[in-house]
Amino acid sequence: MQEPFTISWSSVSDPSGIVAYNWQVSSSSSFTPVILQNSTNGQTTAATVSGLANGTYFWRVQAVNGAFEQSAWSAARSFSVAGVGPGAPGTPSLGPPKAYSTFHPYEVMTFNWTAAPGAVTYVFQAATDPSFPVVTRIQFDNIPNTTYSFAIGNPEGNYFARVLAVNANGIFSAPSNVISFSVFFNNPVPPALSPLSPPNGATLTLPITITWTDSPNPQPSGYDLQIARDSNFQSIEDLDSQLNDPTRTVLSLTPGQKFWRVHSVQGNASPTTAAVTPWSATRTFTVSSAPPTPVSVSSTTDPLTSGDTTWLQLQLTGAPPTATNVALTSSNPSAAPVPASITMPANIAWTQFQMQAGQVASATPVTITATLNGKSASGSLTVAPTALKSLSISPSIINGGAQPGAIVMLTGQAPPGGATVTLASNSAAVSPPPSVFVNPGSFSVSFPLQTNSVTANTNALVTASWNGTSVQAPITVTPQPAPASLTLDPTSTVGTGGSSFGRVTVASAQPTDTIFQLTSSHPTIAQVNNSVMV
Repeated sequence: MQEPFTISWSSVSDPSGIVAYNWQVSSSSSFTPVILQNSTNGQTTAATVSGLANGTYFWRVQAVNGAFEQSAWSAARSFSVAGVGPGAPGTPSLGPPKAYSTFHPYEVMTFNWTAAPGAVTYVFQAATDPSFPVVTRIQFDNIPNTTYSFAIGNPEGNYFARVLAVNANGIFSAPSNVISFSVFFNNPVPPALSPLSPPNGATLTLPITITWTDSPNPQPSGYDLQIARDSNFQSIEDLDSQLNDPTRTVLSLTPGQKFWRVHSVQGNASPTTAAVTPWSATRTFTVSSAPPTPVSVSSTTDPLTSGDTTWLQLQLTGAPPTATNVALTSSNPSAAPVPASITMPANIAWTQFQMQAGQVASATPVTITATLNGKSASGSLTVAPTALKSLSISPSIINGGAQPGAIVMLTGQAPPGGATVTLASNSAAVSPPPSVFVNPGSFSVSFPLQTNSVTANTNALVTASWNGTSVQAPITVTPQPAPASLTLDPTSTVGTGGSSFGRVTVASAQPTDTIFQLTSSHPTIAQVNNSVMV
């Protein structure tokens, strides 16, 4: 028969009820191994079979009762698969693994396959047994693309892999072609990487970008770069480990000749050691000893909102031998104030410092300039005025008469005069105050939101407006049931240090939390919370 097709069985009964049926498929009448299995609920006595290669198979079923006891397996029956028919997605074609097929434990492997007509997701399977037993295979479900990467930590072994397409109805395609690969500690490592830039022997100023050839099978955080003062790499000046890309921009080195090399980590060569490629050929470059000058000034945040803080980063062409002051200026000190100078530490060519933006009424471009040894470099950023960011209400579903909390957020600090934010509601079920005030220098203000009694669930929108911008937040007000009772225990106490426990009940359970407001007739003697939730 062609896939997909249906298997079915007779129902059974049990005093505790039947909660499920388990079914299995195997290429052997002894069901060693099981290559497909699934379950249905206790009311369903049929299942759809798909995802099998052409061949003869055996299947059986068992019942599970309400005590989760499993019945004996039914007698086995057989069927033969002869291709796929209507209703099944196309079959993908699995290519060889990326780069090579001999991997190490914990080395990430990448597999690619062709797109299959009708597929919405894919299933990737790997196993040391070419029959892909359910209990021992590795399986990744719901893969949305035609590529997948993963690593096998253990066990070592020779593996087989295949992929299946799955359509929107959960029907599997026939399995793809099977490919093989191995995972062993003693598998070979790729050859050494090759240096690309900078040119060997070049004299350079900072920053310096170093590049090399990619590994045939690049690993996440897989590259290690060494930069040394000597060709034997006994005096390492810069060690950059776990790099993702075959490039590294070095911001700070002392003047003089440098030697560099790189290698790649490709999983593990033993349970305690990494599998690494040989070091690349050694290349050299010389960091110029000319007096350092500024290269760049940059901001980590651009645009920057009034009152917010950013890091300003300063790069020099070289590292000064002693701590050196670099002069700073701002084209608009009120919008972007900077100190008169910043100290670059000895033997360092890059530093950063914080700057807090001032208040502006409109978007204001600013240029920051650094000067040292008669030369300057500049960087630009824009300081934006503070604006209304958001209005939030919590809880967003509440009984009429209760008070949820609301928060108005600004994008930055409120200006020196503060921010008066007006509030409005499109429903009489919610009565916000006419306005709330965000104090100068603050980013937000919180306030209680008054709701009113309703007879049916009522949706409302609360709008906050300031400085030409409006934001909204929804709230649902629900009818509030009357409290059925309020009891206190004990009902009397002696002195001012006594206490009593209160209990509020409602006549029946409600679908949402019910909040009751609480008051005391004599709050100076008997204090209560503002509200209680049932």
